[in-house]
Amino acid sequence: MKLLRQRDFQLILVGVGLSSLGDYLALLALTLEVWDSTGSGWAVSGLLLTGLAPQVLFAPLAGWFVDRRETVRVLVLVALLQAATAAALAFVNPLAAIYALSLLLGTGVAVAQPGLMALVPRVAGEDRVTEANAYLSASRWGGAALGPVLGGVLSGAIGTEGALLADAGSFLLIAGAIGLLRVRRPPEPAVEGAPKERARD
Repeated sequence: MKLLRQRDFQLILVGVGLSSLGDYLALLALTLEVWDSTGSGWAVSGLLLTGLAPQVLFAPLAGWFVDRRETVRVLVLVALLQAATAAALAFVNPLAAIYALSLLLGTGVAVAQPGLMALVPRVAGEDRVTEANAYLSASRWGGAALGPVLGGVLSGAIGTEGALLADAGSFLLIAGAIGLLRVRRPPEPAVEGAPKERARD
């Protein structure tokens, strides 16, 4: 429990939970919007693919990118870009535009996840990483459980546009929480090998 009293860990815990909540809130709202506008299961499948594919395809390069820059600064910038992307999703209608913005939102997730995880050993200490990860898993999956519920409630009450604006607000809260961190993780020294080769390794 001592770990839960650490200010920086509390902020990371909040960031992870809000990130997961916002991701699943947006997924539910966008799924409803795409289905309502197209009535096509294929269109919904395309939406899911654009959101998840970046996390698979870009994860190695995202890890390399995070290592080359100060991590907290990267996370704040990514959260702000995700807020702008979620806000834009609330106002676009063409399916191609929704796909493009969903792809951008997924790319932000691909960068944010390794960035947050890279801060954990510095905040918790190498000897408490397992305990820290257990708390973070609870926060992540708690957000994942609440996200669709909140997305459904907000979509029904204020429309999918309002739900996506709420998602944008969650990213602003994440940017604020991460920006308050005292811990810093400076860039790692460059090593031999092109970025693609390092990512493949």
